[in-house]
Amino acid sequence: EQSGLDAGLAHLEEFARGHPQRGPDVVAARAGLATGMDDVDLALGILDAGLAQYPDSMDLRMARVFAYERAGKADAATRDLRRLLEERPGDAVVQNALGYTLADRNRQLEEAAALVSAAFVQMPDSAAVLDSMGWVAFRQGRLKEALAYLERARDLGEDVEIDLHLGEVQWALGDRAAARKTWQDALERRPDDARLKERLEQAGP
Repeated sequence: EQSGLDAGLAHLEEFARGHPQRGPDVVAARAGLATGMDDVDLALGILDAGLAQYPDSMDLRMARVFAYERAGKADAATRDLRRLLEERPGDAVVQNALGYTLADRNRQLEEAAALVSAAFVQMPDSAAVLDSMGWVAFRQGRLKEALAYLERARDLGEDVEIDLHLGEVQWALGDRAAARKTWQDALERRPDDARLKERLEQAGP
């Protein structure tokens, strides 16, 4: 696997030399490859170097936020998102990302709710925003409201995160059979997802 990662990174670097106008895209692809091979530290190094070269790339800045979150560096992700929001006030993508990050860490839930609600006004049919709305509601104890948002999110999107959240709400509402089914159905679609396997193990038979 390591030789595959090294070869893939080298191939993308060679491509970038021949297509300099695609520089940010290649950086994102190299970081995505490293992340896919579970080398988040390498991905962050690639993104840091890329942002030194392309500091105004929104895609790379958001990619670094997600890499920070994957690495468990929530404070760094929050810092970058707050800086982005200062530069891009009212940006629904940034509002949603910051609101979700705060809610996922169970911090500043009123601020998280305000941010995600502002994003929802702009993007009411976004599965990602609906997922955030549901997760904030769950954190605030509004379980039935959370369930409605997450069921809608699942109808519109296929991200495993949505299934994980929906199952947690079903579990909290006492419908453990539904929660297990939600996670099991998701695992059938994504049989290699470690988070789903772990949650089903925790749930028990």
